[in-house]
Amino acid sequence: MKGLSSVLNCLTRSDLVEAKLQRSLFRGTLEQEDISNLALIAMAGLSAESWQYEDVQGQTADLQDLQTLFSRCSSPISDRDQQNLTRWAVLRNVQLLKQYKVSFECVVDVALKLARR
Repeated sequence: MKGLSSVLNCLTRSDLVEAKLQRSLFRGTLEQEDISNLALIAMAGLSAESWQYEDVQGQTADLQDLQTLFSRCSSPISDRDQQNLTRWAVLRNVQLLKQYKVSFECVVDVALKLARR
């Protein structure tokens, strides 16, 4: 298996981000409060893959997406704060994965079936 991130490509992150923002992702700046919430979405694939497998393959794209979000913030975020927010997002995602393990496994099963089509 190539990794969970590649299997879950059928789920579009930009749609999730735009739903959270209630506007287009590609316009304007983002507020710091938005960045915290969106960091969870950006790190979701990396978190799930690292929780399930030893070999994480999609991390570069996920981290680049998060860096793009940081660069769109209306007020600069220091390197240290970016690192801390990234760590928090991964930790929080893993906590949520553990809490909703059964639901997560159902999503993975559906994604695997869709990938095999």
